[in-house]
Amino acid sequence: MTAKKEHPLRLKKLNNQHRYKLAVLASEKFRSPALRIAEAEAKQNLTGILYRDATEVPEKDLAVLEKYGFARTIAGFDLPPSIGYRKDGDREFKLPNGSKVVRKGGNTKLVDRPRDDEIELPTFSSWGDAAKHTPDRTGGGQWRSKAGRIELPKRVKLPCGRGDNTNDDLFEDMRTDHDTCGEITFYNLHGGFLSEEAVRAIVAYFLAAEARILEERMLICTAVKVIAGCTVYAQILDFWPEAAEIEESLFGSAPIPNAFSVVALSDEDKAALCRNMASRGVESPICNRSL
Repeated sequence: MTAKKEHPLRLKKLNNQHRYKLAVLASEKFRSPALRIAEAEAKQNLTGILYRDATEVPEKDLAVLEKYGFARTIAGFDLPPSIGYRKDGDREFKLPNGSKVVRKGGNTKLVDRPRDDEIELPTFSSWGDAAKHTPDRTGGGQWRSKAGRIELPKRVKLPCGRGDNTNDDLFEDMRTDHDTCGEITFYNLHGGFLSEEAVRAIVAYFLAAEARILEERMLICTAVKVIAGCTVYAQILDFWPEAAEIEESLFGSAPIPNAFSVVALSDEDKAALCRNMASRGVESPICNRSL
């Protein structure tokens, strides 16, 4: 059923300025609540392990180190920019003679530290900018960020490299002539007070964050595809009711009655957006009609 003549605003054609505003709204709305919970739990688990490991350093050792300026009180840790891990499963390859070899443990992979959403999730400066984004994570930006830092429940005292630096950091970093007392780097990841459990927890947190980031990037980019494929406002509104939040910004304050329309979208993309909107309590006429 198409929109009726007496409701011309529903048939208002979308221009690129309309699409840009809708893309910005999509970049703010499409989130994965379940994956954000999993990411928060992984970070909380890592925080507990790091705090436990940090507080197990014997006080008598710390007293000696502090006497000579080799101990520092810190509030938290900056995580490494990336970390390697071995994927579950086996790795298969063929030798030149054609025989197959199976190695246990799978391939070694590298996963990046999470950064704050304004870096990880796409933000748009124009409709043309929105249309060119991809679901892949992008590099660059933010050495220190909230997502890449672990704040401890209480400040702890730990061994440090040199005591004449005012940085709030954790081990001596061999690449520089400074302390890195709160910075977990490639050079100190498997040394000092850190347990193997802490290393595994860092990997788990990075993977949980990456899964969430990639899912949300996919949702946002898919929503942009929907916006690009719609020619009139009714098509947007019937699939994505949250678009009504910026209705006045798009067209003024005239009320928009309910109607149905068809959005051209693949079953896979449609299912992804419908699942996400349902998880956030957003009622979509098109999604409900397809159930």
